[in-house]
Amino acid sequence: MSDLKIRPIKINLDKPRNLIFDLNAFEELENIYGDLDTAFKSFQVEKKRIKNVKNFLFAGLVHEDESLTPTLVGSMIGYNNLMEITNQIWEAITQALPESKEEASNAGE
Repeated sequence: MSDLKIRPIKINLDKPRNLIFDLNAFEELENIYGDLDTAFKSFQVEKKRIKNVKNFLFAGLVHEDESLTPTLVGSMIGYNNLMEITNQIWEAITQALPESKEEASNAGE
């Protein structure tokens, strides 16, 4: 059984959409960045460039529409909603990743 918890995060862009970070989304990030470690490092607060937000948003949305491209997804982002979108991406990623053993044991206390 997979440790990924697939829970869509609703996001309003050109229309209401659902961000999902499943194995396919993580594979898209590997394709873009070369590996997941590099992808996640690129999304750290001090390195969070617009290009990275666009790439992560693309990876989380491509499940809905395979005709999406990073460029099309970029046209859905405005500077006025960039921070909100960034927070929603992070929420979707956080929900998808398995809990660490420490978090799981703390939750059971």
